[in-house]
Amino acid sequence: MKYNGQPIVVKDFNTYMMMFAESEYGCFSEKVNDRWEIGVALSEDGFKQQSFVNGVCTIKGGKHVDYIANQIARHVCKRIKDKKKVDVKSMFVKDNLMLFVKAMIENPAFDGQTKETLTTPSSKFGSKCELPEPFMEKLYSLGLMERVIELYQFKELAKTKKEDGKKRGRISGIPKLDDANKAGGKESKDCTLILTEGDSAKAMAIAGLSVVGRDYYGVFPLRGKMINARDKQTSIKGLEQMSINEEMCNLKIILGLEQGRQYTSEEDIAKHLRYGKVMIMTDQDVDGSHIKGLFMNWIDSQWKELLELKFITAMITPIIKVKRKSKEFAFYSIGQYMTWCQTAEGKQSG
Repeated sequence: MKYNGQPIVVKDFNTYMMMFAESEYGCFSEKVNDRWEIGVALSEDGFKQQSFVNGVCTIKGGKHVDYIANQIARHVCKRIKDKKKVDVKSMFVKDNLMLFVKAMIENPAFDGQTKETLTTPSSKFGSKCELPEPFMEKLYSLGLMERVIELYQFKELAKTKKEDGKKRGRISGIPKLDDANKAGGKESKDCTLILTEGDSAKAMAIAGLSVVGRDYYGVFPLRGKMINARDKQTSIKGLEQMSINEEMCNLKIILGLEQGRQYTSEEDIAKHLRYGKVMIMTDQDVDGSHIKGLFMNWIDSQWKELLELKFITAMITPIIKVKRKSKEFAFYSIGQYMTWCQTAEGKQSG
């Protein structure tokens, strides 16, 4: 056989596969039984196939290709669920595959005279092709599972970006947000969002704004401890949880934060964010410290440059006050108070 005067040498099925395989990971084939020979390579550009039925090239595939692709997808999805504890759709597996199928089918039916697509259902193939475990292990050795997980994580990241914020004027639809009047406008860099520990603290912050005004200060109550973003971003399930976490999504919209964007200067903050700073106003007890730490952890894990730019500040209030005669002692942690209690002055205070 020649093409443009050049001989085409195809010694076996594997040699034929190498004419199409595009992946640096390589490919392999196996004759499963007398009627089925299957080859696999990884695809860089979505699902692809080359297939034959009784020697006829089915350029559009068909039921025999679906039969093999579905087997592979089920196996990979189950393994990922067992190892990663998350359900991955079969399309993520198939989008990484290039399949080669050579099958002998009894009384094959096609979609037309050109025989481009096999329409015979698998129940009427006249034989079965159950992929053996060693075949699947070879497939995993090509890096299929890692590719599937990488694709899935990319899709999840894209999903989180759908909930991105952006710099804009007034926003609506976020419960309990009291937005600064100038947030998202020309003076947004001068605006501060106050994050409080619950509704009661928000009421106190709102009362305080009656003095300084509402133009440059917004208030939003946190509903307790946030999820640990640093832990979640290392797993598929964690990315899913972050993408649907209402509080994180709301904060991105309020602040104008965009997933994947880097804020490396004050100019970036002024240009892209709705607020120039965040002030955390939580109790100085253990719960308050956790809330503050988890918020800073989220920012650091996604937009670490903002911490270096001192985007986050905190209003520190004493957790304990002790009055002794004309003196007043303020303590900002239980440890600090307990240490003071052991001093002579502390013991005198009872």
